[in-house]
Order: sequence, then C-alpha cells, then structure tokens
Amino acid sequence: MAPVALAAALLHHDAGSSGLGLVLAARSGALVIFLLVGGAIGDRSRRSHVLVASHVGAGVTQAAAAALLLSGTVDITALTCTEAVNGALSAFTLPAAAGILPQLVGDGFRQRANSLISSARYGGTVIGPVAGGLIAARFGGGAAIAVDAACFLIAAICLAAIRVESAATTRRTMMAHSIIDGWHEFRSRRWLWTIVLAFAVLNSIWAGVWLVLGPVDVAAGSHPAIWGTTLAANGIGIVIANIVMYRVDIGRLLGTGQLCVAALGALPLLALGMRMPPVVLMAAACLGGIGLGIFGIAWQTSLQQHVPNELLSRVSAYDSFGSFVGMPLGQIAVGPLSAHFGSYSVAVAGGVLFLLFGSVPLAVADVRDLRQPPARPHKGRVIGRRARNQDIEVIES
Repeated sequence: MAPVALAAALLHHDAGSSGLGLVLAARSGALVIFLLVGGAIGDRSRRSHVLVASHVGAGVTQAAAAALLLSGTVDITALTCTEAVNGALSAFTLPAAAGILPQLVGDGFRQRANSLISSARYGGTVIGPVAGGLIAARFGGGAAIAVDAACFLIAAICLAAIRVESAATTRRTMMAHSIIDGWHEFRSRRWLWTIVLAFAVLNSIWAGVWLVLGPVDVAAGSHPAIWGTTLAANGIGIVIANIVMYRVDIGRLLGTGQLCVAALGALPLLALGMRMPPVVLMAAACLGGIGLGIFGIAWQTSLQQHVPNELLSRVSAYDSFGSFVGMPLGQIAVGPLSAHFGSYSVAVAGGVLFLLFGSVPLAVADVRDLRQPPARPHKGRVIGRRARNQDIEVIES
C-alpha cells in the first residue's frame, strides 16, 4: 500500500517525480547504510526477537508518516526523515528473515517453504496496491499509510509466536569482526557476488523507472487505482511463480531464475516506455512478476542451501547491501534524466539495460551450473511453549 499512497499524496501536493524520488531514496539509502550491522545482529541474536522489534518500530514510523499526511500539509523534510527511519529498521528485518527459515525447515523442503512464504508476502502485493489506490483516492494517502502502519503491528504479533535460539555457535566476537567474517564468506562464492553485482544495476534501474516514473506517468493523468492495479498485476505474477515453484524441482535452480528475471523483468519497463494501454502494461507487469518470483525463490533457496546458517544473516546483509546500494542513485537521478530526455525514453532505455545486465551473470559457469545439494536431515534448536529447549529433528522422506 505504501508506494501507491506516497505517490498519490506527493503528487496531490505537486511534489512531482523529484519529491517522490527523494522520499524513496531516503528510505532505501538508510536501508543500505544499516544493512551490515543488521546482518551481524541477526547472526548474534535470536532472529525472532529482531523481527518483532523491527516490525514494531516500522509500525510506529509509518504511523508518524500517516499523521504528517493526514495533517493536510506535506512536509517533505519530515516525511523523508520518517521514511529514512523506516528504511533503517528494514535493514534489521531483511537479514533476520533470510536466516530464520533454515532454523525451522529441513533442506529438502526449503524451496517449497520459500514458495509458501513468498506467496503470503506477495499475496499482499496483489491486495495492497489496489486497496492503497482506492483508499488514497477516497480518503487521501495518509489514510492508506495509517492502514500500512497497523499491518506492521499485526505482523509483529504474528512473529512473536515464532521462537528460535540464536544462530551463533561460537563465542561472540566484536561487531566489526562479525561483519568481516561475513565478508570473507560472501566473497568466497563467485556465483553469489556475480549476481549481487548485477542486481546493483538492475535494482537501480527498477527503482528509478518503475517506482518513480511509473506512478508519475501512470497515476498523474488518471485515477491512482490504475497504478495500484498495475502493481497488483505484478504481484499476481509473483504469486503464479510461487505456485509453480512449489511443485517443480529444478536442478540448476539459480541459473533458471536468473534467465527468467532477465527475460521477463524488462517487459514492464518497456511497456511503460512505449506508452502501452493499461491492459497491456498490466499484462507486462504480470509477466515481469513471474520472472521476479522465480528468481526470488531460486535465490533464497540457493543462499539457504549453500551458506552456513550461522553466517547466513551476514551474507544476506552483504547481498542486500550490494543489491540495494544503487537504488537511491536511480531514484534521485531519474528525475533529472526524464526532464532532459523525456520519461518515456528513459523507461525504454531502462528496459533495454535491464535485459542486458540481467543476462551478464549467465555467462558465469558458477551461476549456470550451481545445483541444489541432496536433502539431508536437519537439526535445529526450536523454542516454543511445548518444545522449549528440545532438539527438533526434521527427516525428509
């Protein structure tokens, strides 16, 4: 709901693509700055506790943003600050969420577990954008952000039911040493840093063209619900991918995911730049979502299968850091670029570059040929009301 609501509120107050880009860049910039610390804390602490705390904080910051918008006067500086804090909290959420699943699910079930979690996550992106657009059109962007804040708090209550031990298996070291250990693990895998480098460019293009030019060009001249429905179509594509990936086992999972995201992820950007009718844009967004969904499951499963769990949050933090570091640049630069070259020309160029840079990792054998290891028994320490401090063993059949 939040991207649609922010776009509707800022465009209503004539903030334009530059104002929207600044607010979004503040969030993604803070996310990048705090990611490495968030990864180290995710590996040193109980990840369930980290997730609860970060979601409560995110709910509070979104409530503050909603209050600003509902006051009737949009203060770009204040809104930028609240979104920056929200981004900083996400820096603790992402690594902890990436690392907690292997503590709960054995090797042979992780692709399916990732598919189920992704279905739940992106099912919200089907409902959220449409609801956000409708609420923003009827009551204003601030009301939609208020609902978003409530969702964070509800999520925190749900996450409080998950209790696992800390992933740390050795004596805790200084924070800096923990971050360095994660770096050594990250750089030792060529398939990993190759993909991350590619996504530093891909996410920059996507953040600038889709997240900034998309709502400006689509929603500015029509009802905000049109853009919300387009985002929902993208979410539907991701859900379709999740359903397929739940039932299909792929040997070269990572290479297949990268091929799909390169081939299909560029379609929404090209459709946007070519001024396609809304129904065509929505179809392209759906296909792009299928590509993104297949890659997302392939990527998370590959990380969980090939990286030790006690280092997984830190490695995921480096992954997110590298992947997201270009997003603020893309969100800030797209305004001046579109003013000079025209927004539709920039969108077409972004689609072409997305296809080219998305294809580069496929030239690396480690990416193409990475295979999933055979299933093996998994032991983890799961703490619950009925199983506190007991060893739980998952045996794959």
